Amino acid sequence: MNRTFLSWSVSVLFGLAVGALAGVFVLQALGGGPTRGATETAVTRPASLRTTSPAPGDTGDGPQAEPSPQDPIAQGRRTAIVTATEKVRGSVVTVFVTERIQRRSLSFDDLLYGPRSEEREGLGSGIVVSRDGYVVTNDHVVGNADRITVQLADGQRFEGVVVDTDPGRDLAVLKIDPPEDIRVAELGETTDIMVGEWVIALGSPFGFDLRDPQPSVSVGVVSAIGRSFVTTSGGVTRYFPSTIQTDAAINPGNSGGPLVNALGEVIGINSFILSQSGGSVGIGFAIPIDEVAKALEQIRSFGRIRRTWVGMGTDDNTWITVRRYNVADAVGAVVTSLDDGGPAQRAGLRTGVVIISADGEPVRGQRDLEAVLVRKEIGDEVELEYLSYPDHRRRKITLLLEEDPGRSGH
Repeated sequence: MNRTFLSWSVSVLFGLAVGALAGVFVLQALGGGPTRGATETAVTRPASLRTTSPAPGDTGDGPQAEPSPQDPIAQGRRTAIVTATEKVRGSVVTVFVTERIQRRSLSFDDLLYGPRSEEREGLGSGIVVSRDGYVVTNDHVVGNADRITVQLADGQRFEGVVVDTDPGRDLAVLKIDPPEDIRVAELGETTDIMVGEWVIALGSPFGFDLRDPQPSVSVGVVSAIGRSFVTTSGGVTRYFPSTIQTDAAINPGNSGGPLVNALGEVIGINSFILSQSGGSVGIGFAIPIDEVAKALEQIRSFGRIRRTWVGMGTDDNTWITVRRYNVADAVGAVVTSLDDGGPAQRAGLRTGVVIISADGEPVRGQRDLEAVLVRKEIGDEVELEYLSYPDHRRRKITLLLEEDPGRSGH
């Protein structure tokens, strides 16, 4: 019985071996080549999905492998967002600033020797807009800097020099001594912007990561256009007559970086956010690229950014101005000062009048008036309606805006 069982077992094992060998030959015939053993088996991604780590210093903007037309997944990955990012990211820069400040305290040393001077460092972003090394960023990034370093996307660093700034519009233009292969961004047009279109914000949020010069990318849509703001921070009043609102994440450090459309064109310069936490909540604003183009053109033609001059100071009509100027509690902007020989004085304005409209738009306070004036160019006219006192009469005048005389010799 044991002999019979042994013979039967040998027969079964022999049959299994023969079947396995036959299977190997069948697989060879179907696969066109020898099969791998267990130690050689691997799951290989299609060629169109393989990735290669960039070489050190490579911005990733060189020739890209085209996905296989037979691979719909790879085709879907290469979106317009990817293409636009590759097009522009090599021209995005990080702007490092150093500012010397005076620290005051009630310590014995400070009382004895005076306030201490120390350096404070900060950073923002920017975009290269010309082959001769012009870089655009925000005024609030570099406005008080004593030393500026511009780092390109490939890691090269250059000293930055402020060509000019426009604090009122939060714009600054820097100049570096550029390398021959510097990457330059393509500028779009503000009139071409569509609400709801995809946009990309690039920059260095929170300075992350300082060891990696490549900009971070966040994506969103154009939430609105034409939003107007007047803000005051650090004693500087800034006017934003027609911003681009986006829900693309913009965080500290992104300031001065570009807002880009799906074509890879820069349509705005990221400037500020509305947030209670200080971080992005999806309400960010960018300066339209037309403002940037105008500033660059003025620098090319005049060597400076030209600013308009009205020649008057105004304030909201509060109980203080009512008592000071003996005016009625009217809604408007009270003229509180006039520059000698300035446009406002020559037009016949005087202190104590209350401006109630500008170019037909109601003026409820100082910011409404400034929002109208900031849209004007040198040589433009603006019609103002005001209440004069003590006769309480409505009057109209026309102001001709001139160039700020303090800037003409800059």
